[in-house]
Amino acid sequence: MVRRTRLLCAVALAASGCMSPLMDAAKRGDAREVRSLLDRGADPNAEKNILVHGQMTPLLLAALHGRLDAASALLDGGADVNQRCPHMPMTTGCESAVGCAVAGGHQDMLDLVLRRGAVVTLKDAQSARRRGFASMVPALEKALEAQKAQASARPPAGEASAGAGIRSDVDYPQRRLKERPHAFAVIVSVENYAKLPAAQFAERDGQAVRRHLIALGYPEKNVILLSGPQATFSGLQSYLEEWLPRNAGPDSTVFFYYSGHGAPDTGSGAPYLLPWDGDPAFLESSAFSLKRLYASLAKLKAREVVVALDACFSGAGGRSVLPKGARPLVTKLEEGIVPDASLTVFAAAGGAQITGTLDDQGHGTFTYHFLKGLGGAAKDARGRVTAQGLYEYLKPRVEEDGRRQNRAQTPTVSGTAGERVLASFE
Repeated sequence: MVRRTRLLCAVALAASGCMSPLMDAAKRGDAREVRSLLDRGADPNAEKNILVHGQMTPLLLAALHGRLDAASALLDGGADVNQRCPHMPMTTGCESAVGCAVAGGHQDMLDLVLRRGAVVTLKDAQSARRRGFASMVPALEKALEAQKAQASARPPAGEASAGAGIRSDVDYPQRRLKERPHAFAVIVSVENYAKLPAAQFAERDGQAVRRHLIALGYPEKNVILLSGPQATFSGLQSYLEEWLPRNAGPDSTVFFYYSGHGAPDTGSGAPYLLPWDGDPAFLESSAFSLKRLYASLAKLKAREVVVALDACFSGAGGRSVLPKGARPLVTKLEEGIVPDASLTVFAAAGGAQITGTLDDQGHGTFTYHFLKGLGGAAKDARGRVTAQGLYEYLKPRVEEDGRRQNRAQTPTVSGTAGERVLASFE
C-alpha cells in the first residue's frame, strides 16, 4: 500500500511539472539545503513551492518520504503544518502533513507534525486502520479528542483566538547555533482556558519560544510544548516532576517558559501559575505555585536552569485572574524564594503590576523583547547574550511599551544572573 501511494504521488508530481529547489531538497531529505534556501528567502508556503494544481508542498513531500530533519527545518522556517492539498489523487490520502505521514507509514513523522499543531481528521484515523498501521491510531484518536476539547473552549463566533494573520519579527529566529544535546526545555502556553478568560497571544508566545530554543541548539526531541488542553495540571506535573528529572543530568541546561494567567492566593498572596484546567477558587488542587515550581527545578541535577514567566500575579488584569467575586489585591511576587544557585528567573512584571501585550506583534510585551534580545539583539562585544545583558536590554523596552499603554510594567530577574551565558553568537 505504501509503495502504491508513493507511485501515485510520483505520477502526480511528474504530471505537475518540475519541482522547485526547495521541494527537491525536501524530497531528498537534505535538511541543510532546506535551511540554506529558507535563510536565503525561500517561502515554503509560496505558490512557486507548491506543484501545479496544488498537488504537493515541500512539507507534504518530506512527510510522505519520512524526511524528518527536512520536515523539522521546514516547520522551523514557517511551513504551515495544516496547509492542505485537496487535489492529490484521493486514493493516496495524502492531502495534509498528517495524511502523508500516515500514507507513508512514518510514526516519527506523525509525532512531529502533531507536536507542531497539525489538525487531524477522522479520515486520517480511518486511513491508518485501512493501511494496517494500528500503532498510529491511538495518537490520532488522542489528537481528535484534544481538538474536540479545545473547540469547546474556544471563544464565541466572532471572537477568534488573537493573533490570526499577524507576523512578528520574532516569530522566526534569524540565526541557528550548534545543537546542544544536553539542553532540555518545557514550554507552557495557555490562551483559551477551559473556564477562564483568554490570555491574549499566549499560544503564539509559546510557539515562538519553541522555535527560538531549537534555533539556539536545543534538540527538538528535548523541547516539550504544552499548549491549550495539553497544558493541564497533570501535564505540568508530569513533565516538571517526572520527565525532567529522568532526562536532565549534571551537564544539562534546562529552560522553563510559561505564558498564560497567574493568580494570587487571596489569603497569603502566594503566586500560582494556572494551567488550562486551573480554577482560581481552588489553587492548591488545580494550579502550580511558584514555590513548587522553583523547588522542583532546584532538585534537578542540571548545571543551570533558566525560567521565564510571561504572567502576572496581582489579580488586577492582564495575564492574571481572581476567583469570581473577589477583589483585586496587591501581592508581591516571591522573588526571594528562588532556592538554588542554579536558577535564573525572569518575570514579566513586578508583583503589583499587570502584564501587557503588543497588538502589532501578536505577543506579550515581555516575551517579544525577551526573544528579541535572546536572538542576538542583546549580545555583547564578544557575541554573547548573558542573563544580565538580556535583562538590561529588555527592562527599558518593556517599561517604555508599558508607559505608552498608560501603565507600569517592570520585568524582574532573580536568582543567579550575572555573566551566565544564555546564547553565544561568536
